[in-house]
Amino acid sequence: MSGITAPEVLQSQGYIALGYLLLALTAYGISSVPMLGFDLEKVKALLEIEGNILSVVAAGYGADEGHSHYRLALGKIVRIY
Repeated sequence: MSGITAPEVLQSQGYIALGYLLLALTAYGISSVPMLGFDLEKVKALLEIEGNILSVVAAGYGADEGHSHYRLALGKIVRIY
């Protein structure tokens, strides 16, 4: 791997794990979203963490059902020649 450093590899692996975490939460019916714009040092102090933090994730059950989902009929989006 030319030009890629160990921290970059670890960060990319962390983001892959984060993606699987978000998928797993969704599978259990838990809504989640990774957050940006947090104060890293304040979060580390609050949680008493000395290491690095890749992301902060908000997770929980929604208060409302949300919008209903629907699919268009196949004939409306596909044309077979």
